[in-house]
Amino acid sequence: MKAALLTLVLSVLGTAGALAYLGKVPGVPALGGPAADSTAPLTAPPPSADEVAELRGQLAQMRTELAAAEARADSLRVLVEGRHEDEQTLEAEAQAEAADLASTLTKLDEEALSGVVQRLDGTSFVRLYDAASARNRLRLLDALTPTQAAAFVRHRLPGGSSGPAHAAASRDTTAADAT
Repeated sequence: MKAALLTLVLSVLGTAGALAYLGKVPGVPALGGPAADSTAPLTAPPPSADEVAELRGQLAQMRTELAAAEARADSLRVLVEGRHEDEQTLEAEAQAEAADLASTLTKLDEEALSGVVQRLDGTSFVRLYDAASARNRLRLLDALTPTQAAAFVRHRLPGGSSGPAHAAASRDTTAADAT
């Protein structure tokens, strides 16, 4: 009977201790937190005046750095836009020049045109062809050797050759092309 009584007392004390730890006993503050009837959240002690001043200084420095970074980004954006406009202008001028050259070249007789076009590298021919009118494109294609024309067509087809340098006017002409 002593053992049963001892077990009962230990159970009651254990339950009371657990309840006190969790703050479930009215009027007894919880061991791990605020009083059971308190609804206030756990908070850290307020920062000292020195800590607040240091944080304000860091915040001011970060705002200054942010403003400088934004100003730098704005100036770079303006620079990039200006260069993009310059590039577009140069490309338009080059396109117009190529169109004029294509028009002039196609006024040559067939033999002279073939002699010039067959000596162009692929990139130059592609630029000239792209800038030419439909009628002038036909004349430019007629001036190519069959091998060069086939290379150009392969280049223009989806999944064709790897680049314009091999496309239109490789200087590799066979004896059959020369005749």
